[in-house]
Amino acid sequence: AVCAKPVSEAVLDWMFSVFMQAAPGADRSLAELATIDQRNILAEIDFPVLSFVGSEDAFTPPGIGEFAASCAKNGRVIRFEGCGHGPMFENYEDYCAALLGFLAELETAS
Repeated sequence: AVCAKPVSEAVLDWMFSVFMQAAPGADRSLAELATIDQRNILAEIDFPVLSFVGSEDAFTPPGIGEFAASCAKNGRVIRFEGCGHGPMFENYEDYCAALLGFLAELETAS
């Protein structure tokens, strides 16, 4: 569910090792996120917010990231078509370009 596109065995092995190292309460913490309302917090953020979403994300529906970006005063969303929860693994080049472009805009604006 993390990746909707094929990724290398090395990436899969790395993700598995990260999941196995998670604290015993990690699943409980993730489940609790479903009931936390952070709209007010997002609305108060005074700096640019970038939300990456994958159109095929099975963990977090893309609409949640899109909604989060819309709650922020200066929010933006970048949607990766055909990607799951890990666009940084599935579409590395475009992900890095988008992130570096966003950071460059911040640097230019300051």
